[in-house]
Amino acid sequence: MSRPEAAPQAPPVGVHVFTDDDRIREAARSLPAARYVVTYSATAPDAIDEVRKTRPAVAVLGFALAKDIHALPSMGNLPLVMLCDRPHDRWLCHQAGAQQVIVKPLPDPMALLLALDAVLAPSL
Repeated sequence: MSRPEAAPQAPPVGVHVFTDDDRIREAARSLPAARYVVTYSATAPDAIDEVRKTRPAVAVLGFALAKDIHALPSMGNLPLVMLCDRPHDRWLCHQAGAQQVIVKPLPDPMALLLALDAVLAPSL
């Protein structure tokens, strides 16, 4: 009797992380490599260049950069996980296009993974 073949694994999806928050960078480094390919930037111009170059499936960034990222050609619908400092800013982040919002400090390293999974659920 032969075993059923395992379903082919989807290729990892690109995630770009723009933050100076060490907890979020550490959480991003711990994402499963089989599911996510993560790029990083430390400045807004670098983030825009990196997103333009790598065309990630999702970006993790702050409120201030969302408009600039969505203004890039073919990036208007890029899913965003936004980072904010105050809980009451979540509404503003959603208005700016965030599908998921994480209030800093990162409550748990799993919060980033859960937010990415929620944003990318249809494609995972």
